[in-house]
Amino acid sequence: IHPGFRQLLACSWRLCNHLKMGKRGRGKGGKKKRGGKPSSNSPATNANVSQGPPSPLDLDAAQVECLDQNDELRFKVGDVVECKMGFGGDLDWMPGTISDVWYDNIDFVYENGASTGLVPYRIRLHNNGSYIYAPVDEDRCLKKATLRFQVGDRVECSFESGWIPGTVMNLWYDIGPGQGVICPYRIMLDNCREVFAPSHRCLRRSKILHFADKFNPGSRIECRLGEEDDWLPGTVINCNENWAKRGVSPLFIRFDDGKKREFYGPQDCIRTSKAVAPSTKQELRFQVGNRVECNVEEGWMSGTIIRTWYTDLSFDISHAVPYQIQLDLGQRIYAPSDTDEYIRHSTTVPPSCWICFDSEFTETNLIVRDCACRGQGNGFVHIDCLVKLAITKTEDQDRPADSTNPFLYCITCQQGYRDGSLSASALAKTCYNIHGNDPIGSYWNMAATRAMNQLYVNKKNYDSAATLMKQQISLVRSKIEIVDMYAKYSLIDGLCEFLGQLANVHEETDSLEEMKVALDEAFSLSEKNVIAVSTRVLIMTSLGRHAHLTGDKSGALGYFEECIKIVRADDFYECIQLSSLLCNCAAINLDLDNNEQGIEQLEEVIEIDSTVYGRENHMTVVLAESLEKLREGSIEKIPLSEMGLGRLESKIR
Repeated sequence: IHPGFRQLLACSWRLCNHLKMGKRGRGKGGKKKRGGKPSSNSPATNANVSQGPPSPLDLDAAQVECLDQNDELRFKVGDVVECKMGFGGDLDWMPGTISDVWYDNIDFVYENGASTGLVPYRIRLHNNGSYIYAPVDEDRCLKKATLRFQVGDRVECSFESGWIPGTVMNLWYDIGPGQGVICPYRIMLDNCREVFAPSHRCLRRSKILHFADKFNPGSRIECRLGEEDDWLPGTVINCNENWAKRGVSPLFIRFDDGKKREFYGPQDCIRTSKAVAPSTKQELRFQVGNRVECNVEEGWMSGTIIRTWYTDLSFDISHAVPYQIQLDLGQRIYAPSDTDEYIRHSTTVPPSCWICFDSEFTETNLIVRDCACRGQGNGFVHIDCLVKLAITKTEDQDRPADSTNPFLYCITCQQGYRDGSLSASALAKTCYNIHGNDPIGSYWNMAATRAMNQLYVNKKNYDSAATLMKQQISLVRSKIEIVDMYAKYSLIDGLCEFLGQLANVHEETDSLEEMKVALDEAFSLSEKNVIAVSTRVLIMTSLGRHAHLTGDKSGALGYFEECIKIVRADDFYECIQLSSLLCNCAAINLDLDNNEQGIEQLEEVIEIDSTVYGRENHMTVVLAESLEKLREGSIEKIPLSEMGLGRLESKIR
């Protein structure tokens, strides 16, 4: 059951009437102490507060005149900082986001008579969205904002009725989209209510386990899905570790009536059950590897079952379908029901493997097509044959002979295997097992680490991905200090790539501060050294995603457009990479009502995907139909995120 109750605290900045702005500043009788709140455009000092404490900043004319836009600043646009307001107590330092650097659109006069039209920072305060100015880039004026708790931490929230346990879901959460009202913590209470904490002062670390930690896969439970509903028996299918960081439900449950649901809580709506599970013999008619025919728009098409009880985050109701099928033409579809209306047994012979020419397969050695090869029968291959080919082609070689790494790319179409596909997973594991311990900085060590990290991310094993990247980054840093200049440049390129990969892992766990730290180091190194085009694109793309996630859509668009220029200028760029960048630009342009430019970019996406995957590809057809409706005016927006495109659209806060 998704939480349906949202307790907005933006207007009063309190958590359930417990902590209030000014509550600590009230004397006896409940009257407010004399003072004031910052004006909408005030310096980050208390200079504008009547009868307040002395100003912490005493600038003379010389200090103001020496401000120089060429000076390097500590913070960048999008950084979260704390500003010295000088009100005392809870309001002495207030959080905000840097909106501009070297802002000069003001005429500001300080109390001592010094004046300036230039300040290092303009900051948007989180409590009400108003703007203030920082006159100098010093700790006495503003400092980096830090939070006591992280996403996934168990905390207890202070209410008038007492302390209630919950889980931190988001940091620096925008609770007033477009208004700039941002709260440090968004918390999901164990009673399934959503609250926002204005400060860590109304939170404390909790030792109380989340209710999901009491169950294991296979546990028999009973759930009540509504206040008036009966208790429904079922079985826990999956307990999602780090569910808050991954953005998934704590539990995934199969009820005895056959339905499958995500379960978020509340905790008093789930309990252990002694009811015996119903018989699960022959739960489905087909198993992985079975040959079937599927009813699609073009008629009945043959294919092979590659997954049972397939789940996808885009599913709204069932959250699981009986089968995922790979058609003989290469497309992957799913069957919503295990009935002859959608899927039936097939006697057709499966496509043969292009390496061994055999059409026999097993559940652990399927014949798949996970690359961009197309056409009847082209590109189908046994998983084991593909792995053996990659090993044979790279044996005793410092790097691939023909510049195509067979562990990452199809040697026929030269395109990468689909992320998360069976081919990509098998090849990544094999590459890492063989080359994971190769010399640090060598081609194969870098390639194996990159592939294994992507495998961890695809499986949502973010802790392992982060650990792997941090280990490699530490090893590369230590080696840079002891090698010659030529080897040093190669290692710096690898360090930049690993930092970019680590930033992507932090993005998946919503750790945007850590993401920014990794990207800042990578970008700084890339500006001072010569690095590979692919590494530079990785860094710029990640910077674009970070900008988008922190609300700077125009900045994100600039990063992606710059990446497109870099990719187009490279003779060896991947078509799919260009398509992805164009799709992200289109998503932002459409969101900003730049429809003409967005449509042009989507037209190029369709052209690229049609060339690579074929015009009959399901996603290409759907995107082309939606684009036509957009031109006609029958729809206003194309839901790119629902199509698996424009991934940033669904992640914006």
